Amino acid sequence: MSADNEFWRFSLRVYAAPDVADECLALQDKFGIDVNLLLFCAWLAVERGITLSADDLRDCDRATSEWHDRAVRTLRAARRAMKGLAGAEDMRAQVKMLELTAERLEQEWLYSFAMQRWPERGSAAPREALGRNLDLFLRAHSAPGAESVAALLAAAG
Repeated sequence: MSADNEFWRFSLRVYAAPDVADECLALQDKFGIDVNLLLFCAWLAVERGITLSADDLRDCDRATSEWHDRAVRTLRAARRAMKGLAGAEDMRAQVKMLELTAERLEQEWLYSFAMQRWPERGSAAPREALGRNLDLFLRAHSAPGAESVAALLAAAG
């Protein structure tokens, strides 16, 4: 696996765009959404021309769900628990770095999964596929409102 792949570069570019990080973190906090998986659905649509089915989405989630739940979420909870704790600033920064490393590993596994599952680019129109993938993803997490997220990600992608 390569730490530098097109999904990682897409994620960095999109996440740095105005309002994207805030919107993603709000969805994460409100609905428990895995932002890496949200970005993965967007990347598959925008960069790979792939429209996901419900089965595809379940398989994508299964590829990293245990890692996300046991590593990423656990590290995030530890980091958040230390916020404002006197004397914990340096340790909190170290936990944040571990959390980011765990998220990057998750992205590497998702990229590897994609290259095995869809070795060839799809033929879907990027914006249409983006809307469908995000709608499917957000409905699966009981999180309506794909339009605003899709518009942000489309503009950033």
